[in-house]
Amino acid sequence: MIDVCQICGGEKHLIGCIHHPEFLGSKEETLKAHGWTPWPGGKQPVADDWLVTVVLRNGNENTTLAGLLQWNRTGAPSDIIGWRTGRVRDIDLTPGKVHWVGEPPKPSAEKESPEDHPLYPIFMAAIEQAMYGKGERHGGARTPFLEQPWVHYLKMHGRGFATGQAAKKLEEAASTRSGEGFETEVFGAIVYAGMAILKERGQV
Repeated sequence: MIDVCQICGGEKHLIGCIHHPEFLGSKEETLKAHGWTPWPGGKQPVADDWLVTVVLRNGNENTTLAGLLQWNRTGAPSDIIGWRTGRVRDIDLTPGKVHWVGEPPKPSAEKESPEDHPLYPIFMAAIEQAMYGKGERHGGARTPFLEQPWVHYLKMHGRGFATGQAAKKLEEAASTRSGEGFETEVFGAIVYAGMAILKERGQV
């Protein structure tokens, strides 16, 4: 038999009914007393793969991964008002995919943008070369990339055409080039490697 809250008529709440005046007046203290971290809303406090248990404005609890929850406050009954690290027994998750109980909560780290990665300008330079550098003789920016001659040869010879060309350019770069010439050959190898991936994905 389910216990019923005598105030709101719903299922009995673990931390008390939010409709009770005493609860509304001392919500933060009540949450702390029951082992919760009060949550005023805002940026998710832990990484997406942390298992957490949250208590909602309506008094209900939910145990799931932090990345699946809405941490902003909207004024709705489903707003999160408190949280704590979850209990592993409450949810069936593959080991290694969550942080287990007992570890202190850690603030979420800002995810690095691809544009901030050291390799980003290198890959962009390879694309620019395919469009405006040596690649111009094959159509460059004038002809859509997937309509250029390399597609015909890739379809005819398979991905080995692209990987072979990439290997050839890398060998030439390592043995006969330096400085800008070295970079030009390596950029070409990167583009051919990308062509091989497009073939593997069935996009050509």
